[in-house]
Amino acid sequence: MAKAKSNTPVEEYIEGANFVLKDVPVKWAHVLEPDTKFEHAWKIDAILDKDMADSMAAAGFGVKESDDGEFSLTIKTKCKTKNGKDNRAPKVVGRDLAPFTEPIGNGSVCNIKVWAKYIEVSGKTYLPAYLDGVQVVDHVAYDASGFSNLDGDAPF
Repeated sequence: MAKAKSNTPVEEYIEGANFVLKDVPVKWAHVLEPDTKFEHAWKIDAILDKDMADSMAAAGFGVKESDDGEFSLTIKTKCKTKNGKDNRAPKVVGRDLAPFTEPIGNGSVCNIKVWAKYIEVSGKTYLPAYLDGVQVVDHVAYDASGFSNLDGDAPF
């Protein structure tokens, strides 16, 4: 899977900042319908290159590194505020800015509109990345079978 380009300087991640991660490979996209398995939230995992991951982690974002060395950032917005009010669903558009309604598969490339704000929880400061919108630039169809290689080369 391709890595995201380092295109947003960390200095732009200020309280209440809006920014766009451009041409970011994504996985686990739940942007058309919220993910309800663990929490009710719209979310998407952005795959970052090492420089971008280091920069975002230094700013306070919760960047994760997988066992295979892939860096990712989960960008999400819960369906409800802590006061119980409905949050707005993220806007999802295609390359042409028309509404995009197809499920987004792993490996799709997107521009992700993010809103970030420092918060303090139990005396610890965090910088969550809230999902505001997604533009699908290069769509990979969602494979509901759970298999990524159906040509017979990979054993079960």
